[in-house]
Amino acid sequence: MKQLYSLLILVVCSLFAMDEVKGQACSCEASVPAFTIDLSNNPDTTITRTSVRNGHCCAYSGSDRCIKFYITVHPQAGQIGFTVSNGNNGGYQVDCGPITSPGTPLCLSGLTTFCVTYCNPGGNSDVYTISTSKAFAASPDIKLRLGGENCNNLMYVTGLNESTVQWNSIAPGAVGAYNNLLTGGVVVGGAVTATDSVTVNVNSVVPGGYIDYRVCGASSGCIAGNLCDTVRVYTYSALTVDITPNSSVLCTGGGAIPLTANVTGGNTTQGYQYTWAGPSGFTASTQSINASVAGTYIVSVRDSTDCAPETDTVIISAANNPAVTTTPTQSTCSGVPLNIGLTGTESPTFTWTIGTNTGGITGANNGAGATITQTLVNPSNTTAGSVEYIVTPTSNVGCVGSPTTITVTVNPTPVVTTANTAAICNGTATSIGLTSSAASTFTWT
Repeated sequence: MKQLYSLLILVVCSLFAMDEVKGQACSCEASVPAFTIDLSNNPDTTITRTSVRNGHCCAYSGSDRCIKFYITVHPQAGQIGFTVSNGNNGGYQVDCGPITSPGTPLCLSGLTTFCVTYCNPGGNSDVYTISTSKAFAASPDIKLRLGGENCNNLMYVTGLNESTVQWNSIAPGAVGAYNNLLTGGVVVGGAVTATDSVTVNVNSVVPGGYIDYRVCGASSGCIAGNLCDTVRVYTYSALTVDITPNSSVLCTGGGAIPLTANVTGGNTTQGYQYTWAGPSGFTASTQSINASVAGTYIVSVRDSTDCAPETDTVIISAANNPAVTTTPTQSTCSGVPLNIGLTGTESPTFTWTIGTNTGGITGANNGAGATITQTLVNPSNTTAGSVEYIVTPTSNVGCVGSPTTITVTVNPTPVVTTANTAAICNGTATSIGLTSSAASTFTWT
């Protein structure tokens, strides 16, 4: 237990020693407000804090009031900026160093942990903005594909005197071989000069799949001399998007129409990202959707480049289903050609199939067209038979209506059953009753 107690005392003493070191770097009275600021995740970052000031720090006179910040920055941060909402009054110091007016950045010279103090007469509350940035850096590598206005990007550099900046492609091929892809600045001796940013727009997938651009110029920041950096531009084929089907009709009661975005090209390292927009606030993020409402559907597809997404559009129209309006019951005589004209709404075309057949009617067949023309034969000469034609209408935009059944009665051909001889007395009125196999009327010659 004594050993453990000694260890605890050592740890506590070490912690107080760390605070004491900070106190020596920024010697301040205990009443001075203090903040701990961690900016280590990104060399280019900004944070704000609001507070009153109190007490004194460093070499300020007793009439000044101060605030203190313990700051940790990213190793690549080259300079720090400090501003106050009340303007450039007072001054700030890094580790009690030279007094600098707010708004004037300071070089960090390799510091990653330090103290900043700010003092100014009065104890009013102000907003303090602390920022760090690279003293010199070019933009990150970018990924572009063929695609004109939808696919260009800026390359930029910070920390250089803009009038001295030069951009040149250095690979593949000779120096400057791909400078023609850059816009902005002034072309001098083949190099793009006098600009800290240029727009690059690729027009082909180059050998190796990338172009290296070197940017050089005279330092305007904390690091002296002429500085250079390289930005790599990866190139990919054009991205194409095509929705199938490219047009369609939503029929009454037809449910939904499946739409699919077919995509080729671009950078597929992380696949494609789909964003759909449609009528009535419809949205989706899948490759295929079901369109259940008529209207305009737009899909935007993004690949793993720094380019704008490519889009395609399809219009889904609405249409009514057709209906058959032909009289549903018809009749004909056995052996007499049938001629039924088919009519319906929405100017449809028709197909039919044979349904129930009673009486053994022959001559009925499946078919299509605007007229059912068939010769139906009833084998009986005593009893009528019937045939069902199940007719389905289809509109000129492809909507299919409900089938309608047309029943055709086929009457038998009657046979005279009266005796074919009879005796009549001269001058005597005599009647001869006429009969047949089916109910009939008669004529004679």
